[in-house]
Amino acid sequence: VSPMKAKAKSVNLNWSTGGLVRMLSLSGIEAPLQVTSFLNSRLEGREVYAQSGMMTLEPPDGTITPLARKVEQLLDFGSYRCSQFDLRYGADNEASGLSIRGSELTARTGEDGEGLRFNATGGFVNFGNWGELKIDHGLGDWKDGTFNLVSLFARSGDVGEVIFKGVKPLGPEGAAVFDVRLEKFPFGDLLGVDSLGTLIGGEVDAPSGSLSFDPRREDSAQVEMPYTARNVSIQGFRFLSGLASILRKDHYANPEGGTMTGIFKWDREQLRIEDFKYEMRFHLKVEGNLAVKDEELSGTIRVGVPEDLMMRTATETRYPSFSVARQGYCWMDVQLSGTLEQPNDDFFQKLEASPVNQKFPPASKEGE
Repeated sequence: VSPMKAKAKSVNLNWSTGGLVRMLSLSGIEAPLQVTSFLNSRLEGREVYAQSGMMTLEPPDGTITPLARKVEQLLDFGSYRCSQFDLRYGADNEASGLSIRGSELTARTGEDGEGLRFNATGGFVNFGNWGELKIDHGLGDWKDGTFNLVSLFARSGDVGEVIFKGVKPLGPEGAAVFDVRLEKFPFGDLLGVDSLGTLIGGEVDAPSGSLSFDPRREDSAQVEMPYTARNVSIQGFRFLSGLASILRKDHYANPEGGTMTGIFKWDREQLRIEDFKYEMRFHLKVEGNLAVKDEELSGTIRVGVPEDLMMRTATETRYPSFSVARQGYCWMDVQLSGTLEQPNDDFFQKLEASPVNQKFPPASKEGE
């Protein structure tokens, strides 16, 4: 400590039991001091600055522990700023369901003179199996052992935006709840860049979804989100290559430019898309439910193709496994199986009973 400035190479604080916070480490610390610091037992000044910091959160034991009881007795500064702040929930970095890295974080006393208000800008946030999101800005309050997320704005790519807002604070008792809104969000990032996002792409809007999280259990996070997607592409499913083969139209193998609605659900056990409806207008409809658990696919879907491609006569389809036309489409029920790397289904098995000799409409140019 010099007459005008306090410096420290690093500071480590640990909380063995209690609330959410278990460890806080800071490095490259500087704090310009006021003259009054030498007239009493407290270091006083405008701001404490740290080059980097790391905070670890773990499930609480039900008690409330002040964030920095001893530090508050020693320090009295207007703000505390860290230019490269990281946060992790859980002791295992690989399995962490929530993490922040490289964000500039500033903490000030709350508006009512109690607790702390946090402002975050820049950096990245990771949640669950979603792709890494770039933080634009965020605001939150810490008071009486609970954290309330006022808002967090983040982006995926150049245009995709996700907005989190707190509904129920994160604390030692009960689940926290956050409202989630997506705008022009990459469908592949929502479904997981290493999960279903490898098979389905597009752009998603979700005006209001729910993210809940019980801090007492690291694996408790859940998301439920009705969505609308556009410019949807689907690839890799066997039934698609089957349609391309029997209809003699290559674009069925990898349909693009469709729309989709449904309900996205995610927890640490599995990812589900429920009650979804996909449509590539005048070409293809797919409806149903699908799930991914431990990289294995499951689900039941209905595949619909235009009646003029499937009806042999007014009352007979070219393949008995397809239904007679309803509202312009002929339908087949398909059971999904296999893995993300090798999706499978029973489409071809259901064609085995079909007539051998078929009369097809003339082959069309790609994309017609």
